[in-house]
Amino acid sequence: IDGMDYARAVHIISDRNKEIGSEIMNKLSRGATVLQSRGIYRNIEREMLYTVIAPREIAYLYDLVGKIDPDAFVIVSNVHEVMGEGFRRRGQTSLPDKFIKKINGKNK
Repeated sequence: IDGMDYARAVHIISDRNKEIGSEIMNKLSRGATVLQSRGIYRNIEREMLYTVIAPREIAYLYDLVGKIDPDAFVIVSNVHEVMGEGFRRRGQTSLPDKFIKKINGKNK
């Protein structure tokens, strides 16, 4: 079953990740994770930011990243299920109760 909590996963490769990460936290109130990466083309070690945002925030993120580093490499992917702070709470479900009962074998 595809989830109903659509979001966007964003990978950002930039030499200015600290500034971008700070702006993501301060302006979007979202967290970000730093991943160690190495580009194969130039064999350069660098950090990559990973964050998950609501679809309505994507244009703002593009603008934010573009102002800090116009040369940043940004990859956006669709996400179909998100649980955690700022999104659906753990233990919460987006499915109607009748489906939850059926899944749990309580279809009476």
